[in-house]
Amino acid sequence: MNEIIVVGLGGVGSALVEPLARYMEHNKWSCSKLHLVDGDIYESNNLERQRATEAELRKNKAEVHAARLKALFKGITVIATPKYISELNVSEIVGDNSAVFSCVDNHKTRKILQDRCSRLKEVILISGGNEYHDGNVQVYVKRGGRELSPPITKYHEEIAYPTDLSPEEMSCEELQESEPQLLFTNLMVACLMLNAFYGCVREVTPRYHEVYFDILENCARPSKR
Repeated sequence: MNEIIVVGLGGVGSALVEPLARYMEHNKWSCSKLHLVDGDIYESNNLERQRATEAELRKNKAEVHAARLKALFKGITVIATPKYISELNVSEIVGDNSAVFSCVDNHKTRKILQDRCSRLKEVILISGGNEYHDGNVQVYVKRGGRELSPPITKYHEEIAYPTDLSPEEMSCEELQESEPQLLFTNLMVACLMLNAFYGCVREVTPRYHEVYFDILENCARPSKR
């Protein structure tokens, strides 16, 4: 694996990157490059769910996290791309033999990432999303040009045929008017995404393709199609 890429440093991505970097630092395996991608900046309303100081407000999330992780972990290379993923730049950001954590909150970007990963020979794509109390994590693995799990678009028409806008298509006002999120739900998504990644690293074929969870029921149900 050449690179691990985290797309989206909001509630889910910000919870995920530090334990991921710690795992990379202290488990001496083949990948030591962590790539953070997000075009968004910290706003005061992010502080309820995301770690940021007053001095970091109005600064790019990917760059802030990259600086923080570089100070904590000297054995890995951390780079930041302060841009949103788009059809124009996805091929420059996501390359072969990489693992991609999709922590975005819109279906259009999820589809862009899946379309790119479908064209690669070796890739792991782990996509997470949530409503207020529940959500899901999807796993797409391709090895040697062969799909070992279905694309995240296959059983989700809302991703295959997105009707929402990507962040780069939205106005500043639209970006600030996001759906309410709960910190605990974001943490659950991040944890399940990391679990899925560990499973993909440990075993050739994933044991499941999707996990549905509900924090009120305190349950997570894996599914293999």
